[in-house]
Amino acid sequence: MVGISRKKKNQMFALDYASILEDCTIFSEKNQLYFLNAIMFILTFSQCCIIIIQKMNLICMSYLAIVPWSLETRVQTGLQPLRIYLDTCCLSRSFDDQMQIRIYQETGFIGQILAQILSGHWHWISSDALMDEVEQIPDLDQRLQIENLITDAHQTVSVGAGEILRRKQLETLGFKELDALHLACAESGSVDVFLTTDDGLLKIAKRYNRQLHVRVENPSIWFQEMIRNEHTRNDRR
Repeated sequence: MVGISRKKKNQMFALDYASILEDCTIFSEKNQLYFLNAIMFILTFSQCCIIIIQKMNLICMSYLAIVPWSLETRVQTGLQPLRIYLDTCCLSRSFDDQMQIRIYQETGFIGQILAQILSGHWHWISSDALMDEVEQIPDLDQRLQIENLITDAHQTVSVGAGEILRRKQLETLGFKELDALHLACAESGSVDVFLTTDDGLLKIAKRYNRQLHVRVENPSIWFQEMIRNEHTRNDRR
């Protein structure tokens, strides 16, 4: 058998290497195409989800026009305006990443809740604990906007010996110190619902709901429940 010269071997190696590079390039181009298609699908899907949520928010807003949540209606039926406590997570939601579907949805519902408060239909109960926490927000623009918003609260609960004692009791259940103080202030303010987007707080509150003197809910879930309940009552009239 005739041996292959070194020059010939180098030429064959060069050809094989070129072929491998070509295959890799084709494979890479295919991967890039698949990747781009996947990105386009994700973006399209996200846009569709956002459009759906926007339509849901519009539907909810249209419900508000016919749902009897005005102060006069509640007085006529012997009910006092709802008293609502919004924690710092709720007030900061609009500053979070709105590309996330859940955050975008919660921001919309919190906005509708604030609209009902600012129109006088519901009462917003704030606290010194909330104001102190907001003052610790590092982003100046965010802090100023929230501080300005809090000035529209109907009542501010002061932190006294009773609230400190109740905070310590709630801490034994597993609540964080600041969350426990917020809850203590909400209880002192006789609020109907304490709204938060903090899953950890919600989980503990659900576990010990019988030991709390205030209902704790996610703003999206609570607001949609309010809409359903009001329309059910209207249908029965």
